[in-house]
Order: sequence, then structure tokens, then C-alpha cells
Amino acid sequence: NIPANLSGEYGYVGQVVGVGDTVFFTTNKGRIYRSTDRGTNWTVVQSPITDFGSELSNGEIAFKDSNVGYIVNNEPLFYVTTNGGTTWDIVFADSGSHFRDDVCVIPGTNTVMTTGASSSLSGSSYTNNNGQTYTMVDTEQHTDVQFFDASTGWAGGFSTSSTVGGMFKWSGPAFLGISDNLLEKGFTAYPNPVINILQMQANETIDSV
Repeated sequence: NIPANLSGEYGYVGQVVGVGDTVFFTTNKGRIYRSTDRGTNWTVVQSPITDFGSELSNGEIAFKDSNVGYIVNNEPLFYVTTNGGTTWDIVFADSGSHFRDDVCVIPGTNTVMTTGASSSLSGSSYTNNNGQTYTMVDTEQHTDVQFFDASTGWAGGFSTSSTVGGMFKWSGPAFLGISDNLLEKGFTAYPNPVINILQMQANETIDSV
């Protein structure tokens, strides 16, 4: 039960993303197929880019859950969706702050990592506010990136010898989880038990998710 492909359309095996029961994959027509039941049924949406893997137009996707997702492309632009890919917004387009070769969501957090491995734009950076601002990590050449949890991640890199490049393992601090972020900001909720109205308060602004 899957929508028909367009004429000449094919999917990219290197761009399959799974989050819980939801699976996404991209195509050479810039479309994203989505299943919320592990592949039994599918829908398809048009992304804001024309192709996820050609020389002229390419991009990478990552999803935090079945609705919130991200695209980085070769322009490079950073896109965010909150409805499973039906619509996308450009959040930030500064080529000096985020990278275009890969993007991943660090599990259990609001953090999104981007990496780059081109001759003109190499490095890694992360954002905790859906792409509005970024923290630079390094300027190494990183191809793909993926995190297992909030403190364990790996990135691929170009290898020209047995001691330079190759695989990189995250050695920075653990990223705050969503619940840790709320506790750090002095988040409280009352009364307990709640009857009609739940009051929520924090000592400082909590980033939207």
C-alpha cells in the first residue's frame, strides 16, 4: 500500500530514517515517503528541494519523531517540518554556522547535529533551538554522523592514512535530555493532582520543540 512513483523516480537506499514505528525515505524527485506503521502503509510528500542525491541538488533528512524533522541541502539551507513533511520552513541559511553533508537528531534531546566534508565547508555544529542558532564543534571533514544516545556518537571522515581521518567518536559532554533541560530551567507544574487547570512555571525561557 504505497503511492506510485513518478516517471523515472527512485528512492535512495542511503537515506532511510526510522523513528519508533515511523519510517521515511527520500527520492531523486525530491519527495519523501512516510510510513507510520513500519512499512505497511505509506504516504508521500514533496520536499522543498528537487532531488536528494544529484550533483546539482542534494540533501539529507533527520526526524525527531513522526512529525518533527529536518533537511540540510547543498545550498546550504536548513529546513524544519512539524507535520511529518507536509510543509517545510527555512529557519536559518548562514553557511558559516551549519553544514550540508549530514544531519541527525541526538536521541532524547532537542539537539540537532550537522556535519560537512567539502573543501569549502567542513566541520560540525549543533543547534538546540530548531536551527535558529548553532554552536560550532570543529572544522574537521565529517561525512555522515549518528548518535546512539545523548553522550555517544560517531562521524565518518576522509582517511588518507592509518592515523589521520577515518572514524570520529564524540568526546564532548553529554547533551541535555528534554527532561533534564526542563529541570535545569527550574520547571515546575502544579497542582498535583490536577482537576481542571494545570499551572506551569519556569525560571527562564524554555525553547520550543
